[in-house]
Amino acid sequence: MTISTLEARYLDSCKRHEVLPNSAVLSWFPKAKIQSSHHEKCNIVVSLDQLKDADVSPLIDAFMAIDSFDIDAVDILQESHCTLSKENITALMHAINLKLRIIDLLDTSLRKDVIWDICQNGLACEVLNLRRTVLLACQI
Repeated sequence: MTISTLEARYLDSCKRHEVLPNSAVLSWFPKAKIQSSHHEKCNIVVSLDQLKDADVSPLIDAFMAIDSFDIDAVDILQESHCTLSKENITALMHAINLKLRIIDLLDTSLRKDVIWDICQNGLACEVLNLRRTVLLACQI
């Protein structure tokens, strides 16, 4: 199926869940269409920093059939503190499942739950990067 079909699924799911489409999510589709038209590998980068919990259910609905879409890989990245619930993050990862390429998480509170979920349920991804930030207080 085409990228346009995935976009239509996402928009339809937003209507069903009575959620406004997330502008960051909408920006994925033109990029993916350009990659596809240039016969490049088609990758989507999901930035958890740009999502709210209300955005996740429509994404899960859209991604449930991602294996049949012209998407080569999906990366899930977190660059700053995330407001998404741990349950929504793991549900999103499992919806994407076989198309997952990179999971890069920063939040230390999420790392333990994600590792536990992966150990219990498994997950297909090429790279799992669990980072932590250390802030040191200094007096000068």
